[in-house]
Amino acid sequence: MTLNNLANLYQAQRKYDQAEQLYKRALQIGEQALVPAQSSLATTLNKLAS
Repeated sequence: MTLNNLANLYQAQRKYDQAEQLYKRALQIGEQALVPAQSSLATTLNKLAS
């Protein structure tokens, strides 16, 4: 969750490239550790899309 929080901060600061990198990394970790239907994984995908 920490990567998502930092990515949220970067997004709020309009540092979109940095935010995207962290969202992608969080997604990779989530895909390895969680079932794809988990809500935290869905949240990361949503943030990456926005």
